Amino acid sequence: MTQARRILAFDQDEAFLEAAGRLTARAGLQFQAVRDPAQVMAQVAAFQPDAILLDRSGKGTGFAEALEGLRDSNIPLVFVLAETGERALIRAVQAHAVEVMLKPFGEAHVPRLLALLGELAQRPRAEKLTWEERVARNFLDLARRHKLRGSLVVNRGTPFEGRVVLRDGALVRATYGPLSGNDAVREILQVEDGLYEMDASLDQPPERRAVSATQLEEDGPIDLAGGDELLRPRMLVVDDEQDITVLLAKSLERAGFKVSTASDGRQAMDASLQTPFDLILADLSMPRMDGWEMLRMLKADHRTSEIPVVVLSAHDDYRETLRAARAGAYDYLGKTGRSEVIVNAALRAITPRLETLFHLVEKQPVEVRTQAIGLQWILRALARMKATGTLSLRDDWGGYRVEVKEGRPVAAVFEAQQRRVTGLAAFVRMMVATAAQGRFDFAPVQDVGAGGLPKTMEDLIQRTCETLNGAEARANEQLASTSTSFDVDPELYELFCRIAPPKKVAFARAVVDRKLPLGELIKALVMTPEQGTDWFNELARRGVIKRRVKGTSKPRFRLEPQRALTEERPLTPDRRAALAAQIRAELGEAPWVVIAESLDISLVSKLDREMSFVDLVQFAKVRGYDWRDVYTVLGKMTAKKLLKRVHLGAEIAPPNLIPGPDVDEKQLQAWTEWSRKAQPIWKSALG
Repeated sequence: MTQARRILAFDQDEAFLEAAGRLTARAGLQFQAVRDPAQVMAQVAAFQPDAILLDRSGKGTGFAEALEGLRDSNIPLVFVLAETGERALIRAVQAHAVEVMLKPFGEAHVPRLLALLGELAQRPRAEKLTWEERVARNFLDLARRHKLRGSLVVNRGTPFEGRVVLRDGALVRATYGPLSGNDAVREILQVEDGLYEMDASLDQPPERRAVSATQLEEDGPIDLAGGDELLRPRMLVVDDEQDITVLLAKSLERAGFKVSTASDGRQAMDASLQTPFDLILADLSMPRMDGWEMLRMLKADHRTSEIPVVVLSAHDDYRETLRAARAGAYDYLGKTGRSEVIVNAALRAITPRLETLFHLVEKQPVEVRTQAIGLQWILRALARMKATGTLSLRDDWGGYRVEVKEGRPVAAVFEAQQRRVTGLAAFVRMMVATAAQGRFDFAPVQDVGAGGLPKTMEDLIQRTCETLNGAEARANEQLASTSTSFDVDPELYELFCRIAPPKKVAFARAVVDRKLPLGELIKALVMTPEQGTDWFNELARRGVIKRRVKGTSKPRFRLEPQRALTEERPLTPDRRAALAAQIRAELGEAPWVVIAESLDISLVSKLDREMSFVDLVQFAKVRGYDWRDVYTVLGKMTAKKLLKRVHLGAEIAPPNLIPGPDVDEKQLQAWTEWSRKAQPIWKSALG
């Protein structure tokens, strides 16, 4: 007799749990309901479900911790959501959902659930996929089941726009920068803070490119407010080769741009702090400060972070293209010697702003996407045109509103859940809403005496940028001191855990709950120091964490203590000393003890529940270890039961390697032969 399949539901919605329990039992399924986040993992271990039903929007940091444990359990997750929309769908898939359903749970859900269980039973049990590969596979399977039709788009209207086109559930095509097909799908679904949208179009939209910097279409010039040069797009060309700079400047001036020049990244930074450029064109290879460092500094400073940057390189390589996209570049161009290619790229970059400017000149309501045009840019445009009206925006964090009268800021409001903030504090929250959408409407507004805001828009923008830069500088000081003492806003922390991508939630929990210093944290999450610093700064500028006020012994905000979901050994000095002593006795001193401590931090922290062989190789590469040394130490640690939840399962086991400075030729030949016969994905990991 076949054992009934088991469904576990985790939620605090009693109506959902009652309906799910009644209907699944009627269909012959075993059902277990869990309400307490602290009991989830224990119930999962005891009940051994075939699938888990849950709602990602559950409140509380305990729920976020439970979700992290479920996501890493490898048990299929079915998200039953109260909300719909592209962003909710993508966030669910990124959290490892194999299926997404909508509340309320009804009879129509049961046959879908049964069909899903049958489909999942057909998947290979020994399947070894990376996190990114699982997410992409789950999304494409979900699209097939729901017969999705249309285009999933991220970062619409930019050269790094990602587009997945589906027809009746089948993948028609996918593109993201230089990638296509499944590779593009995988990369698109990993975009942090991406603005995901779904439309019905199966066709690639036509290119949107202005005729010139002052003309959207043929015979359709923009009236620059009676010849106001302040509205003409300003561009900075950065290159250490003067001949190239002069040539590009002349070509861009003929296209209608006001052009300034700089010979290296340092000059470009100084110029950008003096003039709010609409676009920067920069070579990557320059003296004093190259294009990569310049790009990093521009994006790290709120005064310059929203300036689109088109980078030029003599190396036309898809890896460097993706690196530029991740670093915040607007576009990546090879140095072809053809100025028209660069002019066309510059015109594409400013087209969204010109379209917005056209509506403002005509005093028409205008749709605003801060990711496409930049919040600072539209606020400056409203000031220069002496506009009167209200700019209303919304993102996952809440709603923002700023009222302007004759170009002057008179009121700012931020509303999220039960919280309402006004004045400069509200404007600061608005300035970090880099993926908000909304509109500007021309309408009379009441002058309330600036509502605590500076008198001019430029003063307001500069003061806000200084506030944000100062907050991040203090956060960086705290990082440099390895201090984990800061205040936490529980409401904003809970909101962050509910709406942020799963990897950022894991990062936030490691910072707030586990108090891991950054050095240990970036090792545990296998991330770069720059990415760790950026994510920490995001927690600071979102108000989730604040530097501890001097003279206080307790946080101004207190988090409720969370019970541990699973037994977790603390990373205490005594444990580290014991670990080092045991490894030293087994293998000797360096490099084994250092590797053992790094592995212990990574795996015990619960951020890596499992380690495949590919993960092992990547772990070694990031830290500069020989991967064979890591394999040897890991084998010793697991044999001594110093580590749990580790698997190196493989169809072909590596040969034994005796640790030590001298490795004979036979051993090296054995490793080489094993590498030759190993699975392709292993060979790829070994390079």
